[in-house]
Amino acid sequence: MQTRDVLDMMTRTKTDEGDFFRLAHIYCFGVDVNTFNDVCQFKLHAIVPPYVLRYVEALMEADI
Repeated sequence: MQTRDVLDMMTRTKTDEGDFFRLAHIYCFGVDVNTFNDVCQFKLHAIVPPYVLRYVEALMEADI
């Protein structure tokens, strides 16, 4: 999975990075946390946390 998949899924779900990462964290762990550092790492270095990858995979399987 690539950064492009994450960006495409953000477009499909009409969310920005902050909201998308928060939703991914809630999906994977059931809690809402501040994902600011993960969003910064994504924007600056294209680093995608495992929980975001898991969320993207779930959305892809659901064909969203």
